[in-house]
Amino acid sequence: MRMYDKSELRYKDGYIVTTDGEIIPMNCHLVDMFNQIEHDYQTMLYRLANKVKPVDNSPFEFESEHKVAIDFEVDTPELDKAVSRTVAIMDEIDLLDITNKTKAYLDKFEAVVDWVNKDYVVPAFSYAGDCKFDLKYIGNPLKLTLEDIVELATRICNNE
Repeated sequence: MRMYDKSELRYKDGYIVTTDGEIIPMNCHLVDMFNQIEHDYQTMLYRLANKVKPVDNSPFEFESEHKVAIDFEVDTPELDKAVSRTVAIMDEIDLLDITNKTKAYLDKFEAVVDWVNKDYVVPAFSYAGDCKFDLKYIGNPLKLTLEDIVELATRICNNE
């Protein structure tokens, strides 16, 4: 068995192939993980593309012709500071929530994270069937980086 440097390999029609055209047998579990990420990503894209606008069901408001508009302005510097601080805290909570969702999602795909971090490919010990990548949007798994996977996971988790 040989260990292959990723730069020596090509991605063709869902397979990892040597420059001689030999298909490298891949671990089916790893391929399934990549395909699941692709499925989740396509699902997220579909949801975004087909988003339906909410219907405005607000109750009717009578508008009087006798309404008098009076505006008052009050200077509230302490309240303004408190509101700004609260908004900043809420933004941090949102960021923490997205980060936790992304980490939980990626925890299910440890083998993918490990694979994209390596410069080499180890063929599967046994070739048990047709393990084929199906990555229409994600693309060539040989070129994916950890940053790419984290970005995909963040987009998937943030838009679910």
